Amino acid sequence: MSGSRCVPAYDRRWGGLLNGGFLNQEIRRLAGMPCQRGSGRRGGEAAINVVKKMKMTQQPILATWSFIAQASQAAAIVPDGCRDIIIRMRNHEPVIMFATELDDTTRTVHVQTGDSFFGFRLQPGVGIRPELSCAMSSLATCPADAETIREFLIQPRDLAELLAAVQNARGTLEAAKSLGVSSRTLQRKLFDATGRSPSWWRRLARLRKSAKLIASAEIDQIELADLAFQHGYCDQPHMTREFQHWLGVSPHNLRKNGAVADALASTGYGDG
Repeated sequence: MSGSRCVPAYDRRWGGLLNGGFLNQEIRRLAGMPCQRGSGRRGGEAAINVVKKMKMTQQPILATWSFIAQASQAAAIVPDGCRDIIIRMRNHEPVIMFATELDDTTRTVHVQTGDSFFGFRLQPGVGIRPELSCAMSSLATCPADAETIREFLIQPRDLAELLAAVQNARGTLEAAKSLGVSSRTLQRKLFDATGRSPSWWRRLARLRKSAKLIASAEIDQIELADLAFQHGYCDQPHMTREFQHWLGVSPHNLRKNGAVADALASTGYGDG
């Protein structure tokens, strides 16, 4: 994990929250809003989820969220262009705090009944200072708020503008022209800021836009061909290869894979 690494950190007070039944109250306090209950799509699996979006889109933190697993399950994590700083609380284990990386492909995580998570979701492309790894122990001991977390984030002034241009362009050259810079300058700025190229970000935005549409509607093979053209793919096989690369499923089978389809509902790059 570049720039940050997982550092276990804990405090006995967290164990008291877990064992004493006060965890829901603590999550509400951290998120600054009431808990909302919801149920998963498969087998009636229930979880407590809280998502609070930050008011200003230019802030480095996109949202705070929490999750309490009501059953042991596997969850799909799809590429979304965002990193998260997460506190995980598990019965009879130390609390850990860790930072995720940008995902290039879909992965699966396994949670246990009673696992509780509180997270800070970062804006697309926002980085994390290496100093966070050294501060994780104290931050988990005394749970941090958004203001504290912002001190460890890296958000170049023009990052949002660069990503917006790439998202809406048909290629790197078009995006660079809209920004009034050369293609090489755009490539250098984005790679220096995020570790990913403009083409990576453009492919991700295109993938998420088309996949969200397929996941939310019944689409037959003829419509898939039209959808591929509308989203800038060369043809339907090209779109299928991209789906297989990023999501591990074909467009045709996306709706059959409930875990991946559900994961696409989360906020990320290309949604705007």
